[in-house]
Amino acid sequence: MPTRRARLKDVAAAAGVSSATVDRVFNERGMVKGATVERVRRAAEQLGISMGHCRDDFLFRVLLQDPDHLYYRAFGDAIHREAEAYSQRGLRVEIEFMVETKDSLVAAKVGELASDADGFAGVLVQNTLTLETVSRIIESGKPVVTLLSDLRHPMRTAYVGLDNRTVGRTAGYIMGRLVKHRSGRVLVTSETMDYLGLEEREMGLRSVLAEKFPHLKMSSVIEKGPDRDAMVQRIAEQAKDHNIVGVCNVGGRNSVIVDAMKLAGRQRGEIVYVGSELTEISRRLMIEGWMDAVISFPAHRAGKAVVKAMLEASGRGDGMKLDSFQPLRIFFVENAVGGG
Repeated sequence: MPTRRARLKDVAAAAGVSSATVDRVFNERGMVKGATVERVRRAAEQLGISMGHCRDDFLFRVLLQDPDHLYYRAFGDAIHREAEAYSQRGLRVEIEFMVETKDSLVAAKVGELASDADGFAGVLVQNTLTLETVSRIIESGKPVVTLLSDLRHPMRTAYVGLDNRTVGRTAGYIMGRLVKHRSGRVLVTSETMDYLGLEEREMGLRSVLAEKFPHLKMSSVIEKGPDRDAMVQRIAEQAKDHNIVGVCNVGGRNSVIVDAMKLAGRQRGEIVYVGSELTEISRRLMIEGWMDAVISFPAHRAGKAVVKAMLEASGRGDGMKLDSFQPLRIFFVENAVGGG
């Protein structure tokens, strides 16, 4: 006897629709055209499947970045917790982490995770191989939800994250206001620029500095690497230049920047430092006076937003709008303790 999951997919294949559409019809969730409903009903009858006994769960596979990064670990935990709260709706979530960003390896991992799942969600690099893999997943009738960094793909189901161009502009505005009238350079750091969201942040930062704070010049972005000591050394070499009056970390570990400042002989409060994502470490660095501000999409809020998007994409939601930017949070030392 085929599994419940296989029966649902058989009906979807016979009716020429997605598994999510079949689930909506079987569970009377609405949002399906009458003609499509009839097509699904006929396909089920031809296969000898009773719609009343074909309730099925919906498996979303999720790909996140480095599990050693505090934010991604908290993000994964939040998704799991929130998904468990909706288990009665048949939503199941499995999460994997991947440090590698090489095009072929990421594309292969995405294809592998999506192959026997009903839907896929992930923090994905923007490259041709990944886009081709995502296209094949979508063509097979499965929803794809991009997380934190979007893809330039017209058919992806939803994006859950911040407006990263606005994040960059906000970081630049905070930087300009805190630096005040001091002229100099702002050093921009990121562990990689392979993600569209990080590229958008850099663009937003550059544009707001040019428009509102022309006395501040943005340095070239430092793409960090896997060797932490080497990263610290590279950033420290730049930070020794006393024309550096600010550092903006658009994506990566905030502690690396502080270690680099110390190595360069810079004192706390001497350089304005705006970072990303509130974690135990960034909270401590603000309390110690090394960081001035953090722009964040708090992990617990991100987890809730992701699961809501998954519910809608699988036909198990409440009819909320799928594709909208999430609100960003700005933290200073005064609201960092207990913030999130």
